[in-house]
Amino acid sequence: MNTYRSKNLIPMIKEKVFHIYKKNTEETIVIKHCVTVDELEKMMADHKVDWDNWEIVPVESEYCEEDASF
Repeated sequence: MNTYRSKNLIPMIKEKVFHIYKKNTEETIVIKHCVTVDELEKMMADHKVDWDNWEIVPVESEYCEEDASF
């Protein structure tokens, strides 16, 4: 992966997103992916987050257009 970043490149992911996984499973089970802060807040307000069985992980990415394969 190229660690050099040009000043003109705009990150494709500008806002923080989260992936939600099921906890304590032998294989990775994705509950929901690419959840925005607004979506997560709404899920929390609507009591739709299963805190006991879900793991909410922030996506740490500085993915830019130069990384894309298109």
